[in-house]
Amino acid sequence: MSANMITKGENLGERLAKAGVSTSQIRKFLSAVNSIQNKISANEEKFDLNEVKYLRVKLAYQAGRVKEFKPFYNEFNQEIELIKTVQEFKEFAHFIEAVVAYHKFNEGKD
Repeated sequence: MSANMITKGENLGERLAKAGVSTSQIRKFLSAVNSIQNKISANEEKFDLNEVKYLRVKLAYQAGRVKEFKPFYNEFNQEIELIKTVQEFKEFAHFIEAVVAYHKFNEGKD
């Protein structure tokens, strides 16, 4: 993961903590990402770009339910659109992990 992605993850995690987004809201999305990552870890040929793009729907639903989640939606929606390869998805998954870690570090609510 590039230093730029770590910095972006740190900044977004901090912003989400300050906005009052709960850890469980972010972790629900992380769980969906981890599900895809587990499939491709077992067999990279199972990488399904449509399944990755469907993550946008999960984000939209969460953002519709919780207004504080909108910054998360805006940031990740853009990142999802850029994913075309397995490697890009893996970097995206690490980015999300960084966001969760820095959200927790900044005392984001549970």
